Amino acid sequence: MQTFGLIYLIAYLADCIVSIIATLMPMAEGLSNVISSILSLCAILVIVLSCLGKLRPRRTFLVLSIFYVCMIAFGIVLGILLAIDLGPDIATQEITIQFLHEHFTWYPCVHWSLLIMWTAIAIYGFWSRSTGAMITEPKDGQLSSESAPCASPDEVSS
Repeated sequence: MQTFGLIYLIAYLADCIVSIIATLMPMAEGLSNVISSILSLCAILVIVLSCLGKLRPRRTFLVLSIFYVCMIAFGIVLGILLAIDLGPDIATQEITIQFLHEHFTWYPCVHWSLLIMWTAIAIYGFWSRSTGAMITEPKDGQLSSESAPCASPDEVSS
C-alpha cells in the first residue's frame, strides 16, 4: 500500500503542476482535466484506505484527498452559478479557465488561491512522508514504538 500511496502523492503533485501550466498555457487544459478527473476518482479510494489505516501517514492522505472532494464541490457550485447566469446557452458554451476568468470577475483570485493551496498541500504531503511522520505497521500483533503512546507491558515489568 505504501507504493500506491507514493504513486498517488507523485500524481497529486504532477496534477498540481500541470494545472498551473494549464492556467498559463490554455492548450494544456485538456490534459489537466483528464489527470484531475482520474485523481478525483482515486481520492474516494484513498479516503477509504486512509480511514482503514492502510495508507500512512493517514492525516496526509486524508488532507490530500479531501482537497479533491472540496474541488469537486466547488466545481458543482460554479456549474450551478453558470447555469443560472447563462441559462440554456450553457449547453453551447465551451467552459475553459479563460472563459471563467472573463465571466466571473472574482474567479482569477479564487483560482490562484486554490492553486497556491493545492501546491502547499502537495508540499505538505511530501514533507510529512519524508520527515518520518509515517507510522510503522504493527508486527505480530504488537504496536511499534512509533505508534505506541506509552510503554509496552514488557518494558513495564522489567
